Amino acid sequence: MSTILSVNVSPIVTVERDGRSIRTGIFKKPVLMPTMIGELGLAGDAQADKRHHGGPHMAVYFYPAQHYTAFRKELAKDLPYGTFGENLTVTDLDEESIHIGDELEIGPAGGPGAGGAGDEATVRVAVTSPRMPCSTLAMAMESTQFVKQFLESGRLGWYGRVIRTGVVRTGDQVRVVHRDPAKVSILSIARLRKNAKASESELRNAAKAASLHPEWREMITTKLEALARG
Repeated sequence: MSTILSVNVSPIVTVERDGRSIRTGIFKKPVLMPTMIGELGLAGDAQADKRHHGGPHMAVYFYPAQHYTAFRKELAKDLPYGTFGENLTVTDLDEESIHIGDELEIGPAGGPGAGGAGDEATVRVAVTSPRMPCSTLAMAMESTQFVKQFLESGRLGWYGRVIRTGVVRTGDQVRVVHRDPAKVSILSIARLRKNAKASESELRNAAKAASLHPEWREMITTKLEALARG
């Protein structure tokens, strides 16, 4: 069973880097109060770059807490939860165990009905895509090399689309309540994006995954078309 260790949000802020003013919402901070999750994400959270972040297909960003242990050791620095821009820092889930199209239910420990709450009190999120690192993450980490390190580590986290809104809080449980039959893991589809020699069968199976982000589906379609052309 997975538990939320931290709920993290940020407004858009402007920072100065190398003589440039950069607007960003990457500097997430933990919030201690119950927080509403709507179809476009968490209350109090914002994204400056709407092209690459946010929107219904990337409303919530999950990140495994165990990855912090590895990065803290590799970078030899303290990394508080929220450092990577995630909304929910969670235990006991990772990029191999979570698949595109899986549905995650978030609610009080004990499941639906705990504390008198019904099913309607739980949030439900469909997994849509891995997180691809960008220059904003490099800026936040103050390292131009970190994007490559993050990507090659496979410790990417994943985005989700909200299919039932509600309130979340630190200590809530995250349950996998539906497994997508295509079984395309977050890690495998991330690798598929980089793999110029991906097979037709791999690509066609990935295309079957429910809730796949439209841009990732377009990427798969482009690769299939390229294979068809020889």
